[in-house]
Amino acid sequence: YEGALESLDASLTRAANQVGPVRAYMNALRGAAFTGLGRYEEAEPLLLEGWRVMGPDQRLWAVNKLAVLDALVDFYVAIEDEAEAERYRALAAELR
Repeated sequence: YEGALESLDASLTRAANQVGPVRAYMNALRGAAFTGLGRYEEAEPLLLEGWRVMGPDQRLWAVNKLAVLDALVDFYVAIEDEAEAERYRALAAELR
């Protein structure tokens, strides 16, 4: 996960002018890496913001949205919040 974080940080630095779904997606992937590292306080806001920006955007591919939803499920499973995990599982099921 450390390597993924370094790569994402470098990408975000190069894309400093990016706003909207691209940046939200990259930050959500950072959140997924933080989950893998057990850095839950850093992970949750990035994941939630990623979904807030990407979820309603009809221009985005389902595969990208599913990556964020699956990361949210993994996060909530990791912190043992089954109700929230199920909420995001249901959203993912609608996209599959």
